[in-house]
Amino acid sequence: MTQQLESNKKQAETSSIQNTRFLDTDTQQNAQLLCDDFSAYLHRFSNEPSVGLYRVSEHIRKTVPSVQSKKVLYFYSQSTNFLF
Repeated sequence: MTQQLESNKKQAETSSIQNTRFLDTDTQQNAQLLCDDFSAYLHRFSNEPSVGLYRVSEHIRKTVPSVQSKKVLYFYSQSTNFLF
């Protein structure tokens, strides 16, 4: 079992070495820079204030009806207890 794992690791290492040999260093650096910039862009976009406000409004739209119905039931139960 351990021999099989070691052989799989060696195959993975040689395939990654072969993949890096395919690209020249300038192309590798440009690809890495592109991935880093794209990752930063996605991170900034997902934390955009307008997206956050959309999530807050979505939460309010979903929860307010249930809170309102509970509030009506509470006040109804208080008023019926007060009358008797």
